[in-house]
Amino acid sequence: VRESGAKNITVKKYKETFHGFMAGRGDWSDPEQKKVSDKAIAELIAFHRQWLL
Repeated sequence: VRESGAKNITVKKYKETFHGFMAGRGDWSDPEQKKVSDKAIAELIAFHRQWLL
């Protein structure tokens, strides 16, 4: 049950991160936004490694 809950949170976080990354994609000239986008990319990679490998 706990694992399932953790997975649901992870999927929700992944979706939020993905949509935030896509929405913020054009704004990388702003260092703060780029930092957030870089973090989102890192989280996407980590998510895919967790679920696909």
